[in-house]
Amino acid sequence: MELPAQLHRDLTAYAEVLVRLIAAVLERFIASDRGFAKARRISI
Repeated sequence: MELPAQLHRDLTAYAEVLVRLIAAVLERFIASDRGFAKARRISI
């Protein structure tokens, strides 16, 4: 699929912002997930 150059640039910038946002959300979710923390302690 071909995209107009401006749309490609916009999508690339959008993805860069989303990657940071998603990483932050996942870090907070994992840090607050007590079940995961407990399971992790048991498996180590």
